[in-house]
Amino acid sequence: VGRIDIVSCGTGFPSDTAILALLEGADAVYGSRSLMALCPVPVKSTRTIGSGVRKAAEEAFALAREGKRIVVLASGDALYHGLGGTLAALRKPGDDLAYHPGITAFQALFCRLGLPWQDARLFSAHSGEALPARAIAEAPLSVAYAGSRYPAHAISQAVLKLHPASAGRAAVIAERLGSPEERLFSGPLADLARTECGPTSILL
Repeated sequence: VGRIDIVSCGTGFPSDTAILALLEGADAVYGSRSLMALCPVPVKSTRTIGSGVRKAAEEAFALAREGKRIVVLASGDALYHGLGGTLAALRKPGDDLAYHPGITAFQALFCRLGLPWQDARLFSAHSGEALPARAIAEAPLSVAYAGSRYPAHAISQAVLKLHPASAGRAAVIAERLGSPEERLFSGPLADLARTECGPTSILL
């Protein structure tokens, strides 16, 4: 019987021996170009996931239903706005899926700041969703994934436009967290609204 193991890579590549053994034993490994480049063990077959996420997921299921062992690599945690949700939606009775958790960039950022986050509200604008600027402004502690349409500074601007009284509110922007190009900015929200950053960013 085939199976798909979905490995959430968090903010780096998992190094535990069980995951490495899964990769070595897989008939095919799916993942982004950047995650594939970090893979520390040789694999039989690699399939790069680009923009055709659903097509790649359907192909992975087709192989697993033929009895193949498939590993899918996901950045962050696959079940938070990730590939894991696409696979879960396409799953049919009899499909064998196993999820291996990783930390989200949210978790990594709160750990970096030493900030408890049980009261945080989580938002995302990285997949083209409408920006919930009002809810972000109203939450006592809010953290939002940015994207190409709304980088973190653009989320800041949208919140300020809707709620000018937020100008002095303490805020943090994290860009490319966990990578060599990582940048962290902190200060009043009005200042961060003027801090240009890329789409791989978070506003807290």
